[in-house]
Amino acid sequence: MSDGGHGKTAVVALGGNAILQPGQVGTFEEQLVNVDTAMRRIAAMVAAGWEVVLTHGNGPQVGNLLIQQELASAQVAPMPMDVCGAMSQGQIGYMLEQTLQNHLAKRRLKTPVVSLLTQVRVDAKDPAFASPSKPVGPFYDETRAKTMMLEQGHAMREDAGRGWRRVVPSPEPIEIVPRAAIRDLVCSSSARAAAASPSCAAGTAPSPASTR
Repeated sequence: MSDGGHGKTAVVALGGNAILQPGQVGTFEEQLVNVDTAMRRIAAMVAAGWEVVLTHGNGPQVGNLLIQQELASAQVAPMPMDVCGAMSQGQIGYMLEQTLQNHLAKRRLKTPVVSLLTQVRVDAKDPAFASPSKPVGPFYDETRAKTMMLEQGHAMREDAGRGWRRVVPSPEPIEIVPRAAIRDLVCSSSARAAAASPSCAAGTAPSPASTR
């Protein structure tokens, strides 16, 4: 947290499993309810004078998108992992922005909210590419997981006693590509608002005193 140059600024991170919780099917309605609950609290922070920058995880969402790509591959060209990541950013950013705007409106706050699609730069020689470790997508039983390893070549790993999940490389980020744009949005005295996230972002919040 910092003063952002003109008020209190907080960076809030939402995990992908907070947006789509274990045991849920993954419908849009389920995810929207989960996000709505979180954004109610973010709106309370805004009302208390905080400017908020949101960032989020997207493992379950990307995993589900990858499944959709595989199942539909006989009819339409499947999209690669990085594009599915971008698709999930748009999906989650949309839900965050919409629900946060609704809660701010209920509080009669006209705080601007914006979502950003972001990218990070990594080292092509990062050893993480040779050792996938980031879980994505739904949980599978051991039999199904091993079948996917043999038939589809996916790297699969048991996840904390909850089942097996696909794992992908998670290289160390070197730089957030649109970092300057994010900083300008947060610090802008004219816009007085920003929302950014190193994996898509939703929303900020000027203090009520500075809201137009």
